Amino acid sequence: MFGGLCFMVEKKLCVGVDKDCLIARVGKSFYEEALKFEHCIEFDVRRKPIKGYVLINDQGISQDKALYFWIGKCYSFINSE
Repeated sequence: MFGGLCFMVEKKLCVGVDKDCLIARVGKSFYEEALKFEHCIEFDVRRKPIKGYVLINDQGISQDKALYFWIGKCYSFINSE
């Protein structure tokens, strides 16, 4: 996935890892809200943002609670499709 490692749930992309960042598939409905979180930025490939995906740096996922939050958001999104 985009040159990184991805994790699938029931044959759907859930999250990915690129270097020390989490690629979170949060969906378009949570996308704008997600970008308001500290340590969270647009995920872009070749300078083109991919709506529905955000990138959380290592500081934003260094605590278990924060990591579980983002994984939960991704899991909720793929289960709502």
